[in-house]
Amino acid sequence: MNKIRNKIMHAGSRASQTLFMALGLVVTSCGDSLITQPVGNLPNEAALGHVGSTMRSELSISGRGQIVLAEPVEGEEPQTVVVDEIFYQLSKPVSTDTKVTISVGTELTPEFLAEVERQNERVKAYNKLMWSFPPAQEKLFGAALLPAENIQLESENLTVPAGKTISETVKVSVSNVGLSRDTLYFLPVTYTQNSGQGSQSLQYVITTCTAIKVLINEFDQGQEVVLDNDFFTVFYVDTENYQPLIADIYGYARMDMMSGIFEKICTIGNLVNLRPASVGYEAATGRTLFSLSPDLRYVFEHREKYISPLQNRGRKVCVCIQGGGKGLGFCNLSDAQIADFTAQVKKVVYDYDLDGVNLWDEGAKYGKEGMPAVNTTSYPKLIKALREAMPDKLLTLVDKDEPTAHFDDVAACGGIKVGKYLDYAWSGYYKDNENVQIVEPWESDHPFGDIVRKPIAGIAPEKYGCFSVPRLGTGGGADLQTVDFPKRIIDWRDSGRKKNNMVVFSFDLTANEQTQWEGEPLNSLGIYMYLSADDGGFMQEFLGNWMFMFGNFMRTPFIADKNGGGGYGLYKKDW
Repeated sequence: MNKIRNKIMHAGSRASQTLFMALGLVVTSCGDSLITQPVGNLPNEAALGHVGSTMRSELSISGRGQIVLAEPVEGEEPQTVVVDEIFYQLSKPVSTDTKVTISVGTELTPEFLAEVERQNERVKAYNKLMWSFPPAQEKLFGAALLPAENIQLESENLTVPAGKTISETVKVSVSNVGLSRDTLYFLPVTYTQNSGQGSQSLQYVITTCTAIKVLINEFDQGQEVVLDNDFFTVFYVDTENYQPLIADIYGYARMDMMSGIFEKICTIGNLVNLRPASVGYEAATGRTLFSLSPDLRYVFEHREKYISPLQNRGRKVCVCIQGGGKGLGFCNLSDAQIADFTAQVKKVVYDYDLDGVNLWDEGAKYGKEGMPAVNTTSYPKLIKALREAMPDKLLTLVDKDEPTAHFDDVAACGGIKVGKYLDYAWSGYYKDNENVQIVEPWESDHPFGDIVRKPIAGIAPEKYGCFSVPRLGTGGGADLQTVDFPKRIIDWRDSGRKKNNMVVFSFDLTANEQTQWEGEPLNSLGIYMYLSADDGGFMQEFLGNWMFMFGNFMRTPFIADKNGGGGYGLYKKDW
């Protein structure tokens, strides 16, 4: 099992104690006990140039981190501290200690300045579209190095002991005292090997942000809020950016227009797929590996905080597995690799008490040199193996492009009727800010979309989601006038061809962010759920928020958190 060292730092202000962001150091191992192997003679320090080395950060594996300092509580002296833990790692042990010196850089890089410009373009676009409410960021961002007084390094030295590959960790603390919300700050942390092997740096972009509530809920706050059962909604959460708990805050209130009484207040998100997880490959052994990102691993190791609350409210939490870009994926596995991969997936699902698996064959990059050719039986065999290994768990599939195009042909699938082993499947076709594609594999004509697919053998139409919701940007009508989504959805619904109330949000959930996707979950949620509702009607825009009226009913989408509102960076990852 993976071992977690969870570090939490507290800092105080003159007014009160404040709990600051915590980051955990993840140390992975294979199996429940440490397995050691003889390594032979270790290279000496003179040969260190042949040993790979890298700086590691718990905030960002890529070496580039985004730090958002929360606005201080009103009445308290502004002081928020974010703690990152950094360390040095060698690709293999050496015979002598490897010493590294840490320092803070003194120059703005071209990459950082380009990021500032990119953020300013977003601010311009956002302010242009805001007409009902004051803009969240009125001025363009300036660029500056983070002042020295806002930085604290726990130590300026790191050592990788002889015979080891990883150094101790050093904390980097950052304070927002005196920082301006109109400035993006840059913090480069530079490492230099004392043996003269050169230097590298970690780079942090630091902003301060004020939370802004996006909707004032006018219904009775004492009324029970339940998980919706009128629709079957599917969410995706990218744990590299957000906590899974973000799947718990989107909902709608259904009001009877005649009486003015809210008949139902509910949240949505019946099935929550967590990512990134992928198909990995171990070149030395030829094994196919079930690869979890460090963030997803952290979430699983802390399931009581991030997963149990969702399950306790009736949601099903699954892991989404996609391609890993290695050239090996669901469509070109050997029987031995399928058995190995299935065992790995089963262990994770049962160890962390997940509800199942979502398969999305995207990003495998088939055709790489040295990898086996794609065939039509590998994916069906994997689906069958996963079902047989986990008969009590959900198994769902995204239907898109070549990987699933032959699933109507039982003979091509090696005699396997794929749909027999699936609980649900849904279309993966959508493009941001474009009209919804309604995919109907069982119909002979296709007037509601441009995508034609064949039905997956063995799955009932009632278990197939015909559309994935496109991601809709800010400004509502400004972006959406270019598409004819209301007519297409309503005509499809009224045609009698709608087989179920499945609504799939294939893009990753976010809170409000200062990007072109401002307010995307509420816009997308309301438009596609309520236009496809069976109680019919019309739509209107009201006070900049989407309200959807059907006959005598009005449905109002909302964000609900512990404070009754929403904001920027709500449920961003806190580790």
